[in-house]
Amino acid sequence: MRLPGPRMLVMSFVVAARALVAPAASQTAIAGLMRNHDPILLWVSNLLSETTAEDAGALYAWCRRLDQLVDDPPAGSDVADTRAALDEWAARLDSLCDGQPRDEMDAALTQTLGRHPTLRRQLFADMIAGMRSDLDEKRRVADYAELELYAYQVAGTVGLMLLPLLGVDSEAEAAAVGKPAVALGQAVQLINILRDARPDAAMGRIYLPQDEMAAMGVSEEDVLAVRYIY
Repeated sequence: MRLPGPRMLVMSFVVAARALVAPAASQTAIAGLMRNHDPILLWVSNLLSETTAEDAGALYAWCRRLDQLVDDPPAGSDVADTRAALDEWAARLDSLCDGQPRDEMDAALTQTLGRHPTLRRQLFADMIAGMRSDLDEKRRVADYAELELYAYQVAGTVGLMLLPLLGVDSEAEAAAVGKPAVALGQAVQLINILRDARPDAAMGRIYLPQDEMAAMGVSEEDVLAVRYIY
């Protein structure tokens, strides 16, 4: 059997080291992200076991940073820049899934994926797909079926991501509770859409189903101008 050379051994060590970045550094960075954007979640994490809180934090950091790419891009950037950023984020996902995280927060997710083999990469890819749809020049939703798909991509996926962390590991268990987990995430997203109708309109986005708007006599101009129809 041919033994690996020194260079291969060194590279293997580097890859392993990246995947095992000191948990304290990863969790400190994630806690700072939560404190800045969603402090209530930092408090809620205290109700979880230490390992579950770490894994939930890793998922939060990945989703939060993805969301920021689309909804809070750097000043002066355009849609092409954001599309490129999403492409890079997808590449980072491939890297961390392969055990080569690019920073401490990616390393936390690599560790979480290692602890939960049933946490599927496709869920993360589905969320990226949902975020990409927000970059359409005129973001519109034709009907409730399209809205339901979008709500799954950007929020229902979170429900499924959390299942392995909460002890749902077998396919039978996942089949039993997967649909309610997705439905909960979708429900939260629908509430967010209603809450954020005004700021979304300011960005030229309308997530209200076009067919239902037409049935109620509401035009795009009414929504974009935030006109109330009685």
